[in-house]
Amino acid sequence: MRNVVLVALFVVGAIGAQAQGSSQNNDRDIDSAKRADIVRLFEVTNTTEQAEMVITKYREILSQAYSNIPDEWWDEVMAQMISSSFQEMLIPIYDRHMTHEEIKGVIELFETPAGQRYIEVMPAITIESMEVGAQWGQDLMFQLMEQIEKEGFKKKS
Repeated sequence: MRNVVLVALFVVGAIGAQAQGSSQNNDRDIDSAKRADIVRLFEVTNTTEQAEMVITKYREILSQAYSNIPDEWWDEVMAQMISSSFQEMLIPIYDRHMTHEEIKGVIELFETPAGQRYIEVMPAITIESMEVGAQWGQDLMFQLMEQIEKEGFKKKS
């Protein structure tokens, strides 16, 4: 449980750091048609709803560890985390990494039945993958530490 909480906090922190860093690029001019299609992509892929689901899962995990936090606090914090500004922070990232034609192609893909199914199951896949990844990371760290000790390497002083 402790590892899941640590991974959840790491992911939230990494997303926040990435979003904060990318928000510096919000001033960059993005073609209005491309911007509109990026927003359309968010709508088609339920980006905001998926973020809400992930944050809700984090809330469940952290509520178990911090049972003394009142629901009102959680509600306020979650409302702050999920806002239209989240999309505004993502737009420059999509603009930087994808052409307008690629974005249009991805929209077409996600409008197909297979694309819609992918969108539907992705939150569950993401959450389960994070749990598996946390265990894998922990196991990997133990294996590395065992190998380091077996080889006789010492920590720097």
